[in-house]
This record gives sequence, C-alpha cells and structure tokens, in this order.
Amino acid sequence: MSQLISDVMSEMGYRVDTLLDSRETFDRLKGNEYDLIICDLRMPHLDGPGLYHELVRRGSPSNTDCCL
Repeated sequence: MSQLISDVMSEMGYRVDTLLDSRETFDRLKGNEYDLIICDLRMPHLDGPGLYHELVRRGSPSNTDCCL
C-alpha cells in the first residue's frame, strides 16, 4: 500500500520519502520540511496515533499535517 501511495503522489508531482520504521521520522524531520506525513495505524516501534502524539509533544512544525 505504501508503494501505491508513493507512486500516485510522485506522479502528481510531489516529492515522496518512504520510511518503514516510525523511529526514522524524527531524524528525517531534522533539516527537512514536509507538508504532509501519512502514517499507518500499525507500524514497528510506534503506531500511527503514538507517532502523532510524539510529533505534537516534540513541537512538530505547524505547517505539517499528519494523516493516519
């Protein structure tokens, strides 16, 4: 499913980064700006809602939306 979403978004002209481990998210956010984070409800190490709450706790950029 992630590959399908990635392909469709890329075809629409968006730059897409695909991460398979939620722990990578916080490293990737350093020095990069994202308009949207799409995450699964079930992921290794931190599920989607947990990732969202951690992003809020860490002060995620206000211009970044998160979709579960």
